[in-house]
Amino acid sequence: MSLWSVAGIGVGAMIGAAIYALMGEAVAIAGKAVYILFIIGGIVAAIIGYYL
Repeated sequence: MSLWSVAGIGVGAMIGAAIYALMGEAVAIAGKAVYILFIIGGIVAAIIGYYL
């Protein structure tokens, strides 16, 4: 494995763990609306990714 591969795996693992850790906090604050918020966030991220 190259250095970039190892770094990519590490960054991906940290981001993935943060999403699961923050999901509980988001549900505590937003309740059932958190799913709508994640959908909106995904749409916004897709639009930004498309234009970049």
